[in-house]
Amino acid sequence: MKSKSDNKFDSIPAAAVQYIREHKGNIIIDDLTNNFGISKRQFERRFRSAIGVSMKSYARIVRFLHIKSLIKEKPQESLLNIAFDNGYYDHAHLTRDFKKMAGSMPSEMR
Repeated sequence: MKSKSDNKFDSIPAAAVQYIREHKGNIIIDDLTNNFGISKRQFERRFRSAIGVSMKSYARIVRFLHIKSLIKEKPQESLLNIAFDNGYYDHAHLTRDFKKMAGSMPSEMR
């Protein structure tokens, strides 16, 4: 038997998804959760329930997809500049995340 809350749309995860997409995944989770007036734990629980992954995982996916498109659209742009422009501290962090997500090096996408 379904409860009333099963059909209820949760606007908080939807707003978080929009925010993450607008910022191309380059966000600080604490900054995001502080804007909604609920605890971080409650926010994370509601996000995972609605979206299926954690906010951090979702942001990493969005950032990866954005960087992947940048690499293809701007092959002349250095990977170091792409890394800095998208919140990475250095090229190594970009490469590590990219390899985890794509199974290949970012330079192989060109």
